[in-house]
Amino acid sequence: MKKSGLFVILDNIRSLYNVGSLFRTADALGVSKIYLCGLTPYPSLGKSDPRRIGVQEKAQRGIGKTALGAEKTVPFEHYDNCLELIQGLKRKGVFVVGLENTKDAIDYRKANYKNPSLRSGTLMPCIKFPLALVLGHEREGIGENIIKACDLVVKIPMFGKKKSLNVSVAFGVAGYEVVNKFKSY
Repeated sequence: MKKSGLFVILDNIRSLYNVGSLFRTADALGVSKIYLCGLTPYPSLGKSDPRRIGVQEKAQRGIGKTALGAEKTVPFEHYDNCLELIQGLKRKGVFVVGLENTKDAIDYRKANYKNPSLRSGTLMPCIKFPLALVLGHEREGIGENIIKACDLVVKIPMFGKKKSLNVSVAFGVAGYEVVNKFKSY
């Protein structure tokens, strides 16, 4: 399978089932790698991890139940510190985009995929690949220090009474938009 140049960073995602679902969608999108950070559970690395005694089997069952094998097809790494990971990726030329409903986030459909441009009097950076999409904690979202480290923050507009989507659903919406935009250029 051809990889997309899209990386996914999961920062402090709690649910095993969300992680499994994210793996499954990542496989469908051809994601190059998933980075699981902080308390995000991760599939078994095939070796005993003393920090995870008794947790690995439960994590493997929970993630595997929704991933349906995608945890074996999408490469992944675990990092304790998300900020250090992001800084390292940026040094390698990876463009980092946070997916979060913040006051300053732009509508993901209006992100600039062509050239740097001026919008509303400010320079909007041009999204480029390789790209890392950051997804945060189900309730708390992406931490402020991680938001500040992102090159751009995008949001999915909400039209109902609830102002958020499940993290795996949000990834599906934004992930397909990003991959489709880059296929057309």
